[in-house]
Amino acid sequence: MTLAAVAAAAVMTLSACAGAATGTSESNGKPQAGGDITIARSADVVSLLPTAVGDNPSIWTQELLYEPLLKPKPDGSGVQPWLAKSYTVSKDLKTWTLKLQQGVKFSDGSTMTSKDVKWSLERASQKDAQYESYNEPISAIAIPDDSTVVITLKQAWAPFAATLALFSNAIIPANYGGKSADQFNKRPVGTGPFTLGSWVKGQYIKLLKNKHYWQKGKPYLNSVTFTTVNDATTRLTQVKSGEIDVDEAPAYSSMAAIKSAGGDLKVGDWKSGHTDYLTMNNTYGPLKDVHVRRAISYAIDRKAIVSNVLYGYGEAATSYMPTNIWSHIDAGEKYDMAKAKKELAQSGKYAKGFSVELLTESGNDDHKAVAQIIQASLKKLNIDVTIKTTDPTTIEDTESSGEFQMGFVYRTPDVIDPDQFIRYSDGRRTSHALYSNYMNTALSPMYENGAAQASKADREKIYAQIQKIATNDAFVATLYYSPSTAILSSKVHGYSTGSVGEYSMADTWIEH
Repeated sequence: MTLAAVAAAAVMTLSACAGAATGTSESNGKPQAGGDITIARSADVVSLLPTAVGDNPSIWTQELLYEPLLKPKPDGSGVQPWLAKSYTVSKDLKTWTLKLQQGVKFSDGSTMTSKDVKWSLERASQKDAQYESYNEPISAIAIPDDSTVVITLKQAWAPFAATLALFSNAIIPANYGGKSADQFNKRPVGTGPFTLGSWVKGQYIKLLKNKHYWQKGKPYLNSVTFTTVNDATTRLTQVKSGEIDVDEAPAYSSMAAIKSAGGDLKVGDWKSGHTDYLTMNNTYGPLKDVHVRRAISYAIDRKAIVSNVLYGYGEAATSYMPTNIWSHIDAGEKYDMAKAKKELAQSGKYAKGFSVELLTESGNDDHKAVAQIIQASLKKLNIDVTIKTTDPTTIEDTESSGEFQMGFVYRTPDVIDPDQFIRYSDGRRTSHALYSNYMNTALSPMYENGAAQASKADREKIYAQIQKIATNDAFVATLYYSPSTAILSSKVHGYSTGSVGEYSMADTWIEH
């Protein structure tokens, strides 16, 4: 049944105490307060405005400065109350009433109220905001008092709880606290565990402990500095020498070497929704044929990729939905060369093989290695793959324009709800089904129906159907799921990443 039809549904109430924590990977002994930590990453922050960007370095940094009303659970099973201490949902599931935590202050010492919540959500819903489409179901926002927010939806919408946990819906002072957007970007104010210290673009961004943070005793650290180091080898050298404390997203080969060597460094890997795909342009000659696409998908040895390229840090994919999203099923994506040959034989004119070009990023050694494995596998089908490298700054534009044949795409979850990933097979949306230009009109009403179900079990059934259909159509070949990773100094404790890639820096501490 649909959400709108659930007139008899019980009013749901969820709450949490103010001291709730996000969870950590490990901890040796009692956390020590104080100390500073330096993390090297490959790219700098683009902007500190929550509604302005979609790149991961910006998002993950912003999540240390600002917080949303609800927050993803560390295990990816759903959301938990955060700046909202509780919320109730009406019987028709269209009215959401949220009670705010008491006494929460922004980093400038001012008190957060419902006025800030209303303004923040309305700003994130404007057309120029990066993720405004997530807020499209919102009809109105009322604030009966300083600690209550009432949100009315246009229609019942199951993913809305996850939407309220989205980074772009973080709460900031109304009207940017009297600043312009540009001024706020240079000196942001939020409720998160840290606040901006200094930012030298292209070099580093330093965050300082928020002395007004509402969770007592946190954060433990005095500061977190993210340095921009593009080269993976340089980052590894720096963490080995102690120049930095954490190498974010190191090469898999480096992780394997560090793990086997032991010593003063340790390897961290945390389950994530990071999913890599071989996207096939469904409008290009041979790839228009579903039998050809199935043949290519069956011919890819995903376990060999995980073993030889990821050094075991990952899982062979079985569906385009990642395993940390609760509706994931085994949709049948697997390596089976016998089936690959049978499928290609059914393609008629392409049964004896053809030529195809595979686009890869220059400087991406992992994708280069994956491309070579795919090239060798498809050679067994008389499919001649030419690997073409291109500049990483232009590859997405090339794929989005449709001027390619095959290429690599990856996605990470922004919300801990299957609605985001399930729609990656929807050719009507901006990325045109992961740039594949796939379109199956039979699926169109199923996406909306899935988002309009009261029952999680009912949603799972619909999403299982979609995954099976889209996988059978081989609109893309999902390759592997990979974890969030890091190489860390043994002095770093409590460092981890959550279900949507966010850091646990409020819980991180360092021996000193």
